Amino acid sequence: MTKQPYIPLYTGDYLKDTRILPLEVRGAWVDIMIFMWESKEKGTITGTMDEFALMLGCSVKKASSIITSLQQKGICDYEESDGNIKLISRRIVRDVELSEKRKQAGSKGGNPNLVNQNSTKIKTNGYPFSDNDIDNDIKLDKPNQKVSRGSSDDFYTNGQQMFEDIQQDELQVERLLRIVQRGGYISCTPMVVMKAVKNFITREEAKPDFKLKPRDEHKKYLVNWITSKAKTLNQYAGT
Repeated sequence: MTKQPYIPLYTGDYLKDTRILPLEVRGAWVDIMIFMWESKEKGTITGTMDEFALMLGCSVKKASSIITSLQQKGICDYEESDGNIKLISRRIVRDVELSEKRKQAGSKGGNPNLVNQNSTKIKTNGYPFSDNDIDNDIKLDKPNQKVSRGSSDDFYTNGQQMFEDIQQDELQVERLLRIVQRGGYISCTPMVVMKAVKNFITREEAKPDFKLKPRDEHKKYLVNWITSKAKTLNQYAGT
């Protein structure tokens, strides 16, 4: 793809994600994102801890502390192999893939804007939507909305299946996270959200009608529950 001389920064996401980080880690994360943007594999950066220390202009000990903080707070994905550390920006990777899909659609004479309708199906770990997308989706989660009854595939057979379904739906996890943060729990992380989701599912699975409710109905109830518990969600996450 054509190299862009600037990096898109989603200011709302950045502010929400980084408020839980110390000031020096926030600054380091900006530098790392820029290196990721300039990387041949856009959205990722790989190196030894010594190399990260050189990138950030700090000691190896400080670089290790910064990367550990980013990993523990879920700011980026982390992989390690044979002494090499790979950091991955979910958002940048997602944006790159979406941009490529738009480019391909345009080259085939299609409407690149239509790609947005299917962007949530891209199998990466990022967030391909704006705050307006989140707002619109939340408005659709009405407690009295009718749910169509379909095939057996539309129902969960057990709680673990529901948990894995939600965990793999990164768009859904991000929606829940935004609901909690807007509800007053500003420093909430995806990990806390998923622990609370596990708590919710455990309670729901114990109910006799668990297998009788469609997946969409379970998810809408989950959204309502998360909304009502937003400020105190940590109590349901065991944190």
